[in-house]
Amino acid sequence: MRLLKQLTEAQGAPCQEQTVREMIQKELEGYPVEITQDCNGNLLVHRPPSSGRKDALRVVMDAHMDEPSFIVTKIYPDGLVGFFDHGGPDENCVANENVRIGKERVPGLIIKPVPESINHEEFRIDIGAQSAEEAGQYVQVGDPISFYSEADELENGWMISKAFDDRDGCYTMVELLKNDYDVDLYGAFTVQEELGIRGPKSLKYLKPDINLNFEATGTAEIPGIPENLYNASVGSGPVVFIQDFTLMLHDSLRRYIAQCAEEEGIPFQFRGMCVGGSNAGTWYSDGDGVAAGVIALPHYNCHGPSSMACLADVKNTIALGDAVLRRLSEDGHSWKQKIQERRAEKK
Repeated sequence: MRLLKQLTEAQGAPCQEQTVREMIQKELEGYPVEITQDCNGNLLVHRPPSSGRKDALRVVMDAHMDEPSFIVTKIYPDGLVGFFDHGGPDENCVANENVRIGKERVPGLIIKPVPESINHEEFRIDIGAQSAEEAGQYVQVGDPISFYSEADELENGWMISKAFDDRDGCYTMVELLKNDYDVDLYGAFTVQEELGIRGPKSLKYLKPDINLNFEATGTAEIPGIPENLYNASVGSGPVVFIQDFTLMLHDSLRRYIAQCAEEEGIPFQFRGMCVGGSNAGTWYSDGDGVAAGVIALPHYNCHGPSSMACLADVKNTIALGDAVLRRLSEDGHSWKQKIQERRAEKK
């Protein structure tokens, strides 16, 4: 879990994903992959089919590198720093949290100038500066702000860290790209998902047959929440989406993923509640349409300054991705034929 720990600890606000990008590139050095980066910051890793076939099924995996963050909006005369939401962090638990600001990772503490305040617009970040002039030597308006925490691996096989959404997806894809499959495989490590699912829009030229989106999903499995509102359970295996706000997932592919899990004895669960969005919605709507599926890591306190996940779920997410890609390597021709027939029907 070395790489997962490093990825979750890394600072990677939307538009500032370079540290995560560099970690991924370094981890894949020496593997038979071609790595490119577009002008938006998306990192694209291509691994050709093991057989060298030119007509292999094209599978594009996707995981986003950015995390829920804030952005500096003002520096006050007393040296305190004003900030605003930059990617949907959970504002219910930000007070008194440790953060890092800008490329220099300037330490700061989120404070409430008025102790009883619950208005997040009144919150400030204290970097120890005594004046606006002093603060301006370290931070500037527009600098990104990320939560700061060190990952803790617990003795019972759980981990506490920030940014499982979606560094676990990145970790899963890196591990899968180390393997040989007889599909034309791309790993799209995308930017700016938390700002409105923007990253993959510049990658549609890839025209995949299938998109596998590796995500992380929060759970409502906490005291006080009725069980009928639980969307997933931590420790019960990876989550296969039925829908989210961006799309209804491809029914045949969803069933195929579930069948792979069942045949390999991998625990999994469905998520039917329409909560949040994913990059799959962008791939799904490309051209004549793309068969898209989402496999996600369940975790507590999604978008918070710290989250908790079960490492068995992490391993089973990778195992399920591997099972699907191995099966697609065998069934690529039939999937390609099925997709072509569906596209022909639309015309």
